[in-house]
Amino acid sequence: LWPLNGDNPMANYHGRAWVGCFWIEHFYGEINDYKTAAMASRFVQWEQNRYALEAHRRRGLQSAGACLWHYAEPWPNTIDCCSVDVFDQVKPAYYGEAAAFRPLHIAARYDSIIHKDSINIEMTLYNSTADLFEGKIVMQAYSLDGTLLEEYDFECSAEADTVIPKAAEVQLAILSSGPVFLRQYLLNKEGKVVDEGYSIHGTHNMPYAELLTQPECKVKAILKDKKLKLKNVGECIASGITVECSNDRDIMFSDGCMMLLPDEEKEIELEYVGETPGILYISGFGVPYQELNYVY
Repeated sequence: LWPLNGDNPMANYHGRAWVGCFWIEHFYGEINDYKTAAMASRFVQWEQNRYALEAHRRRGLQSAGACLWHYAEPWPNTIDCCSVDVFDQVKPAYYGEAAAFRPLHIAARYDSIIHKDSINIEMTLYNSTADLFEGKIVMQAYSLDGTLLEEYDFECSAEADTVIPKAAEVQLAILSSGPVFLRQYLLNKEGKVVDEGYSIHGTHNMPYAELLTQPECKVKAILKDKKLKLKNVGECIASGITVECSNDRDIMFSDGCMMLLPDEEKEIELEYVGETPGILYISGFGVPYQELNYVY
């Protein structure tokens, strides 16, 4: 903790780690405003918590579980490792943690998000249901402008209550000088998507730096029957997209850290009391924090 005295401008009761942004600069470079710092740190937390829980679950019966430190925030911070903030609003990390525990889940294992020549990926298939699962794994790699760089698909199956650590293995060549977006889908035998996920990778020591200076994307939104349809009408990928409500509301979203290709649409479900959700806010890479103008 920093000394608590008036001569020190950084003095605070809870430690500099919760107000500064020096640690996330390893991912992004220098950040000079708190809104960007909060958004950037929350994406890193979403990636780290989700990946860590997937790794524990990948061990199957060798892992007795995992403890999240800490779940809820006792006081307001610019940057924090909680899943629920002091206003009782869930952060992107909450949705990443929920995804890691889905009964049917597909997850990518990688040694790093920083790569030189290629990206080695192992896909893990999790089946915590009481039934045999048979379907297909689809893997895609995109550049920032939404160009599809590589695509693979694999037949897969998993017995009830099992984990398949190497359901598919791929070595992706680095075909983009900027960030590389990896997306995976799990499809059932009928071709329906039952799970999906994504991750962002780079080729230099600050892999997310270009996300802070990428072209701005406009997101159109339509709300109907408590379903919010978002469409990226920009010219590049918008990622880390989060929709939030006012602090005086209590709204849950079916997804809280999304990726949208140019012209792609995604529908998320909302749970709230009342006729409308009130004011909603949106933020993400390429989407500066702003009030969401949705059509109701």
